[in-house]
Parts: sequence; C-alpha cells; structure tokens
Amino acid sequence: MGRKNNKVRQLDGLGLDFDDMFGIESTSSSKSKPSKPKSVNAPKPQPKESEVQSEESLQPEVDSQDLEQWLKQEENFKRLQAELVHLKETQQRKEEAYLEERKVLESQFNSERRMLESQFEPLKAEIEGLKSQLLALKQQSAAEQEELRVTKDEVERLSDAIEKQKQTHMEESDSVLLTTLLNERGLRTHGEYTNFFQAVGSSQYSWTLWKDAMVQKESTRAFLLEQVHLISENVRDTSSIPGVCIPVGNDKCELSGGVDLRSEVREVVTEILLQGWNRLLILGVSKAFVNFVRHNLSTTTIEVQVDARDSDWSYSPDMRNYPVILVFGGGHEKIPESCSSQVFCYDTKIFGQGLQQCRKALDTLSKE
Repeated sequence: MGRKNNKVRQLDGLGLDFDDMFGIESTSSSKSKPSKPKSVNAPKPQPKESEVQSEESLQPEVDSQDLEQWLKQEENFKRLQAELVHLKETQQRKEEAYLEERKVLESQFNSERRMLESQFEPLKAEIEGLKSQLLALKQQSAAEQEELRVTKDEVERLSDAIEKQKQTHMEESDSVLLTTLLNERGLRTHGEYTNFFQAVGSSQYSWTLWKDAMVQKESTRAFLLEQVHLISENVRDTSSIPGVCIPVGNDKCELSGGVDLRSEVREVVTEILLQGWNRLLILGVSKAFVNFVRHNLSTTTIEVQVDARDSDWSYSPDMRNYPVILVFGGGHEKIPESCSSQVFCYDTKIFGQGLQQCRKALDTLSKE
C-alpha cells in the first residue's frame, strides 16, 4: 500500500494530470476554491535543508510498465467512447429508416384501403340487388308451389271422379272384367286362371266365350305384336322361338313367307360349301328368330353366327373374318368397301324370302 502511494506521489511530482487525461473535469478544486494569481515579485521561500532532504527521500523512481498500462487504459477508454458514439449514430439512422419505411407503408395501406373501399361499393350494391332478386324468386317459387298444390288437389279430385264414373259405368254396363267374374266363381290365383283358359281354349265353348271378349287395347296390341308369332304348320320344332307360336298356312308364315324353308336352307348351305366357304355371318334377323336361324343353319361343316341386334347392328373389323355376310332388312351401306367378305344384302325382313334370293345369287355366282 505504501509503495502504491509513493508511485502516485512520484507521478504527481512529474506534473501528470490524470483528470485531464481521462476527460474528467476536476470538480473539487475548481468549484470549491478559485485559483489565485501567482505573485511575480514575491520571492519563493527557501526550504530548509532538512525538508529538502525529506522530500527527496519520499520521491521513488517511476515504473515504466505502470505508465504504459495507464496509457493503454486511456486508449481503450477513448476507443470505447468512439464505439459508443458510432453505435448511437447507427441506431439513430436505423430509427430514421424505420420511421421513413413506416410512413411509406402507412401511405400504401391507406391507398389500398381507399381502392378497396371504392371497389366494394359497387359490389355491395350488386349484392343487394342479388338479394332482392333472390327474395323475389323465393316468393315466386312459393307461389308456384302453392299453385302446384292446388293443381295436384284438383287432379286427384278429377281422378277420383273419373274412377267413380268408371265404377258406375262398369256396374251399369253389360261388360265386366273377366277376372271379376272368375273371382266370383272362386278362381283367384294365377294358376287357376291359366287352367281355366287352357281348359276352355281346347273345348267347344272357346269361340262362344272369347269372340265377344273386350280387352285393354294398347297392352293387348303390344302382346300380339311382340309375343305372338304366326309360324307355318310345316315347321315342326318351334321351341327355340320365344313367345306363343300360332300354327298357320305356309303363305301366312312370318318366318318362311311362303317359301319351302327346309329346302332353301339345304340349298344355301350346299352352295356356300361349293364356293369353299365354311363361315357365315347373318345380320338383321328379327330377335324372335335368332336362335331358330342359328340352330337350323349350323351344321358340322359350316359355322353360322347370327347377330341378335336386329336392325340396330353396326359394322366392326372382326366381321372381315367371315367370308360370307348375309344381311336382311337393308343396310349394305354400313359395310365399308374395304371389307373383303362376299356380301348378300336384301331389303326383306322375312327370313325365308331373303334366303331364297341368296340361293339364286349363289347359283348365278357358281355359273360364272
């Protein structure tokens, strides 16, 4: 501790002002006591010899390392002050840039807000208009639904009235549903109806019962056209023909058309084999006769394919695999000229008549 005080006294004796070195103003000496002007003429008191000797003995030598350390500390302090000033200026510039950017963003935000407000006004008006239209449509729909309800009630009322009139007419008329009379007689099931029709149909009372019978027009006409077929008595096996086959004379036959069907089938197959063909494709045959034609034309020596689409057939490339194509009901234009098959096409839908024309064409072809 005494050594440090001696070094401080020695530095003071060298006239080093540490307050000035570190930028610290002396407050105690300057504020408390004003400096007195030095007297020029006043002679300096001569110290006594004993005092001079004691002061010289108290002044130690200056340590250069300590002085250098003090100087480095002063430089570090000044450097830190400069960095603080630099940081302050940098922070101030950032704050200014932030304020400037904030002003720009606020300006852009206000501009976009005004633009959106200007765009929103017509949209708002349009939305209001659509709401009004929707309300009007809703009211109109409610009115239409009410009108439909009234109309439905009126239709139901008229239907009931018609049904009552129909019932009254049936009660007052001489005609009545056959099933009603059968029910009264005790026949109520489908099997009992069928047995009745079969028994009466083959009896002597058939004509008397059915000749004046009245039926529903449209459904009966559709049944007669689609399910009832007039087939020649010469055709022995009609099991492959769906529906009801009614035996008739050969001239009324819907399958042969007055032609000897068995003979024509035999001649056509023979002519096809003589031409060296063993596959035949038939198009346009009525759906009811597809299985019959396939069964009667197919043999062990010739393959016959019958298209079941009636007149709705369409050409496909695999048809070229058949050397002979026979078409009923027209439609030759559906087959392209690039098809290499021998095509025989006839306008008639009657199988026997078309087969007869094909046989004649094959005869002519074999003579050539």
